[in-house]
Amino acid sequence: MSADLGNISDGYHTFNELYEHRHALFMALMVKNKENSFKTLRDDKNEAVWDGWFIAGMNLPVGMVTYHMPIQYFDHLDVAEIPYNHEYDGHDSNVVLQRILSLSKG
Repeated sequence: MSADLGNISDGYHTFNELYEHRHALFMALMVKNKENSFKTLRDDKNEAVWDGWFIAGMNLPVGMVTYHMPIQYFDHLDVAEIPYNHEYDGHDSNVVLQRILSLSKG
């Protein structure tokens, strides 16, 4: 996201702020569920992720959830590192939302 777009605000938060919150919240969720969480520098084709990014993911009972995360958090995130995201199931952002929401259903 360009710096200009990242500074667009809804009157309360900028896009940049909201993404930083998403990064922090997802990492906290992952660390609390280490047994299901992973990080990797390579995608499902065993190719390097975009420069400056890595993949952070969780294998939930309802399926996988992944996000691209800024590389600055890679060493900070205390979960298992895998060689590559070999089990990617093709989920998109709508599927990810539903899978995360399933965690709040108890």
